Amino acid sequence: MLGGCGETGTPEPADDRAPLEAESPEAATDGLQLSLGIDHVTYAPGATIQVVIRVVNRLDEPRTLVFPDGQRVDAVLLDDDGEVVSRWSDGQMFTQALGEERFEPGDEGRQWELVLTAPETPGSYRIRGLLTSMEGNLETTLPVEVATSPGG
Repeated sequence: MLGGCGETGTPEPADDRAPLEAESPEAATDGLQLSLGIDHVTYAPGATIQVVIRVVNRLDEPRTLVFPDGQRVDAVLLDDDGEVVSRWSDGQMFTQALGEERFEPGDEGRQWELVLTAPETPGSYRIRGLLTSMEGNLETTLPVEVATSPGG
């Protein structure tokens, strides 16, 4: 799959573990649908969270989106109060040139794999996945738990 010019996430299919996917009606606009997947629901403090963001064109015609730079997607980890705990794009470098992505109808979509680190503090969190086009952010969220031991 294509990851887009300047994208530093790994634009490859997920490994043998099928990510849990969540799709939300709010995650569709103008025929494009965004889905967010993670490899587990509960993580140990400091564990790696594998995030998969996928965009599919549900229309019968191509859609082209414009991006302000080389970044195409982002993943944000939020606490219970909605405060940002971490953001995948922090510390990343993207090309500083306008870019476009064309989403063909009926294709299997584009997929990006990103990595976040679970916080050290156990609790309930949310991961927000988003497409960062100039036409507006398309986003969806998934809940995650950070626990000191499995199941709790």
